Amino acid sequence: RLGREIRVGQYTHIADSFHIYGSYFEDFKGFLKTLETRSFEQRTYRTEDVQEIIEEAREQIRRCGEAGCSKIHFGVESTNNEGLDVWGKHCDTDDVHRVFKWCREEGVRSVAYIMLGGPHERTMDAAVKNIEEMIKLDADYAVFAIFSPYPGTESFEDGAKKGLFAADCWDRLMKDPLCGVEVPACWEEHLSKDEILELLKIAHRKFYLRPRFVARTAASVASGAEFKRMIQGGLSIFKLELL
Repeated sequence: RLGREIRVGQYTHIADSFHIYGSYFEDFKGFLKTLETRSFEQRTYRTEDVQEIIEEAREQIRRCGEAGCSKIHFGVESTNNEGLDVWGKHCDTDDVHRVFKWCREEGVRSVAYIMLGGPHERTMDAAVKNIEEMIKLDADYAVFAIFSPYPGTESFEDGAKKGLFAADCWDRLMKDPLCGVEVPACWEEHLSKDEILELLKIAHRKFYLRPRFVARTAASVASGAEFKRMIQGGLSIFKLELL
């Protein structure tokens, strides 16, 4: 319609583990049926059982690099096994480190998404250790987010049972936005809002202010647009420190 060729700037492929709505619900019911009819041994696999799948995953990363893919985003969420279990990632820390190692070896930049302040992080020391373990992944970039329990999720129901917030808080807010009810912005069972905000600042400082990161990022700048994004990212970190 524009009368001219449109060049593709960026292609983003997003895949979730399961969809439980619409036409996908029948597939999900089949998965639930499997849980009922197959034993634990039949539903679990040893590493050697899935070696071909692991090798295929490595091959996919290699092909992505050959096809011109420059960056892959990973929803890591946590870099300790308890956190991975809480977030339902169905993998362990060895799996996570393996994938980021493959990306480095194949020349594909990686982005790690990390969740902060989850129910399993009971102290600031434990939460900071998660950040330090995440840095060992040697991802090219990291995106840190504060965990927020949303209605309809297991964590929201658990928080309501523990009295962290009212079970009907979102219903009341949607019916009357001016009613004054508070909805949970973070998980405050173990850490306060101020501590979680400080945790977010610590995460950005520890990852983005490392000499290794600064040097590698500066060396990889290939265009004016990338340099502009780097400056904007630095300003974002500075603004975060002012909160």
